Amino acid sequence: GSLKDKKAAAAIEDLRFEDAKMLRFSAIEDFTEAINKKPDYKNAFYNRGVSRMELGKLTRDSSLIAFSVSDFDNAIKQDAQFPDAYHNRANAKAEIGLFESAIKDFDIAISLKPEEINYFTNRGVTKGKMGDIQGAIDDFNSALKINPNESAIYSNRGRAKMLKNEVNAAIADYDIAIRLDPGHHTAWFNRALAKNRINDKQGALDDLNKTIQIHPNMPDAY
Repeated sequence: GSLKDKKAAAAIEDLRFEDAKMLRFSAIEDFTEAINKKPDYKNAFYNRGVSRMELGKLTRDSSLIAFSVSDFDNAIKQDAQFPDAYHNRANAKAEIGLFESAIKDFDIAISLKPEEINYFTNRGVTKGKMGDIQGAIDDFNSALKINPNESAIYSNRGRAKMLKNEVNAAIADYDIAIRLDPGHHTAWFNRALAKNRINDKQGALDDLNKTIQIHPNMPDAY
């Protein structure tokens, strides 16, 4: 697209970013008020934790993410069988590099709710960050047994296979991800990298062009 298109897309992204921040600030205030009125309100702690974690990720503020961990701690103190609280505490810990502790929380969440696809997917992503690539693939396989139509999981498994240098297997996963969700720009971008690795320069260029068409603001695609 033209420079004008790129500037327009960037302006829209900025507005979305500001809106997302304001929504989460407002939610944190609301949940804090609820906690002040009722200190044993586990869902208010849980939801404030989610809002703090999301705001921390948006603004790259690790102290907010650390605060979210204490909110999830409080929710779990009130209900030791609260799988989403373990899952999101695990996500928060993984965001601030506490991988081993995060895996323990993912394990508890999965033991409480073994049919939840996101638990396996996010544990797989965390294992990948720890360098346990086969462990990550195993978790993505488990997630796909629960739902074989999740585009993002094929894309994640493709990235893990790339790290094992299984390039053709990775491309096969990206193919499925794109077929399930043609607007999945990360899958197009990662397939471009994979095709480049096997010297399919034209295929890589076509996929990069598609990435830019879907997401003109993705700097790595240029």
